[in-house]
Amino acid sequence: MKIKLLKLKYSYLFAFAMIFTVAEGLYAQRNFKIIGYLPTYCWSYIPTLDFGKVTHVNLSFANPNANGNLVYSQKISDVVVPAHKKNTKVFISIGGGSVTSTVLAYYTNRLKPENRDAFVKNLITFVIDNNLDGIDVDFENDALLVPYYNEFVVQLSTELHKVGKEISAAVARWSGDRINKSTLDSFDWISLMCYDVTAPWRPETPGPHAPMSKVTSDFAYWNSTRQVDGKKITIGVPFYGYEFVNPTTVNELTFNEIVTLYPGSEYTDVVNGNLYYNGIPTITQKTEFAFQNAGGIMFWQWGQDATGSKSLLTAIYNKTISLKTDIKQVTLTDKIYINQITHHLIIELLQSDVCTIEIYSIFSTKMLSNVFQSHSEICTDNWQRGLYVVKLNVNERTQVVKIII
Repeated sequence: MKIKLLKLKYSYLFAFAMIFTVAEGLYAQRNFKIIGYLPTYCWSYIPTLDFGKVTHVNLSFANPNANGNLVYSQKISDVVVPAHKKNTKVFISIGGGSVTSTVLAYYTNRLKPENRDAFVKNLITFVIDNNLDGIDVDFENDALLVPYYNEFVVQLSTELHKVGKEISAAVARWSGDRINKSTLDSFDWISLMCYDVTAPWRPETPGPHAPMSKVTSDFAYWNSTRQVDGKKITIGVPFYGYEFVNPTTVNELTFNEIVTLYPGSEYTDVVNGNLYYNGIPTITQKTEFAFQNAGGIMFWQWGQDATGSKSLLTAIYNKTISLKTDIKQVTLTDKIYINQITHHLIIELLQSDVCTIEIYSIFSTKMLSNVFQSHSEICTDNWQRGLYVVKLNVNERTQVVKIII
């Protein structure tokens, strides 16, 4: 009997080894990012934000003063503390699309070879002192023309990685040739700003500013032309829209303002023939494209979102869960799966059944043995990532399922 048990045990291990390569592929899905920018002027929204629905928050924006010290106007711990409780990373974003000529002058001075070491050191100190997880380099427009930009990014990346921190960037296709290959390789990922095809600075050309075609063309440029690995790309989506009033006037509205003014508009991309934005169906379509081709999705910005069932972030989150979830049917009505975002094992029985469950690690270590009701969630935060075997017994029905955590 002992010999048979040993053979059974090793047969399980052999089966685990056979599907190990499949497990590796599923690990990559867990790294799918949901990144939200949170500007300083949206601090009042913090109590209402669900940090469990994003993987990263980019605090925007911090920039140097004349002495090369990074300045941020809000208390960073207000975000870091609740975000880290949800295992969400927090980056400080430097630059921005509206940096002043004064700030550009500071960067021009600090990125010079004779000043760069001290400036990079100041940035690293800022990240460590504020318990941040990395830096997002959002250099746009003229900022990308600052001398030594590329050398600065490479050096900053090296120093951040030395202390276990990460670096990302927000990039636009039209200025992509200003970023060289070494710089692109230095980023852990880049976020594509797939919006503002037309905007207030182009009032004479009304139309969709963030169509799906912008996503596919931008991705093709960075992935194929610039040779950036698809998994190092996140797709940027807007939480705002533009209303083209006349050939000289364009109003910007947040998504929340749009759905408040026009009930039902959350399911369309245009209102009154002149107000263009991304509604829930398009955001969901872009999320699926990002999941299948890229490494995540980014949005600008959190304070512009609607609430409840109209929330674009909720649409992104729910779509990501449905794509990530590896559902194994126990019967036609029962299912057990891992929510790869919240890291909970979910048990759903359509009928009010009672089930017993046993969970084993790849090394046949019993992780759990318990009795559960028709709907239960098991927190797996403290479990090591890997392959597990779940044995579920429901009304004398037994099913063995493999899950990836």
